[in-house]
Amino acid sequence: MKKILASACALAMCMGVSAMAVGCNGGNDTKGVTLVEVSSDDVGRVDGISYYVVPEPAATAKVKALTAAGTEYANVASLQQLYGEESYPQAVLVAKKSLIENDGAFVNKFLTEYAGTANWLEAQTSYAEIVTAINSHGGTTLKAPMLSATVVKNCNIYFKKAADAKQGILSYMNSVNAINSAMFGQCEDAFFCDVDSISATTVNESKTTVSVYMPDGAPALSMAKMMCVSPDVGKTLDFHVVAANTINSCVTYSDEANNADLCVLPVNAAAKLLGNGSKYQLLGGVTHGNLFIISSDGTSLTADNLPQKLEGKRVGVVNLSAVPGLTFKMILNKYDIEYTQGSV
Repeated sequence: MKKILASACALAMCMGVSAMAVGCNGGNDTKGVTLVEVSSDDVGRVDGISYYVVPEPAATAKVKALTAAGTEYANVASLQQLYGEESYPQAVLVAKKSLIENDGAFVNKFLTEYAGTANWLEAQTSYAEIVTAINSHGGTTLKAPMLSATVVKNCNIYFKKAADAKQGILSYMNSVNAINSAMFGQCEDAFFCDVDSISATTVNESKTTVSVYMPDGAPALSMAKMMCVSPDVGKTLDFHVVAANTINSCVTYSDEANNADLCVLPVNAAAKLLGNGSKYQLLGGVTHGNLFIISSDGTSLTADNLPQKLEGKRVGVVNLSAVPGLTFKMILNKYDIEYTQGSV
């Protein structure tokens, strides 16, 4: 009899523990999304991660590589499409205020040539020359086979004047600041250059060579035309392609002579470091939403199914603490999807 009672008690305890486990861990009822920081090399290689947020052109390259290795991956969503509003800005072009004021003739010539980048890229059919040019100015992770008309289109590269980009930038800043108020500084009106009012003359031509810095990836592609065509803008252009995690230093040296004359920066870094407009001004937007979600689940993610498909999933994000992570969190907030941060 005692043995029977003991067995019954043990069974009851086990059932109770099982019920608690389901209640606490949720089983299939786990709520929200768990975000995990991953490196580019980790994409597609971490157990338990269903989706990855990756910028182009790396996103398409990863899809091809993973599929070729035996696990079929697909691009299942564009964060820009899920955002569903005016394109959010990712990278912007800034110039030293002194350059704008002293040599407006050069700045106007540069912007005229630079504004043609989107059409020039669209017309390209061979990308070896582009990669060679970018590589010769500091090195790049880009490879010609990574690029295609679709990939270039996905990078959303086009120049949008500061006046036209201003509202989109401020709207994006407000959304991101709601997630992390430390990511953006205060953008003063003086930060946004009125490009159409830049003087067409040279007041004081202080230099014959202008330095142009940009991070690797899509921002470097935005300067591909300028590197390959070498347009006549009245000065020698000295291009520098640097790692994304070092680009901020190119505008923050105490010796201002060492800082970039022109620089492509992530929009949050530009606003935080230079937003008062005293040393640099924003000329315009450069890349506009080149973040994508890739997955071995080939079902496309849409505004209608996003909450359901992401529920209880782990999502790996390249640069979770920077623009990619903040933008994805902004999307999750838009669709009222709860999230927490975990680890690999």
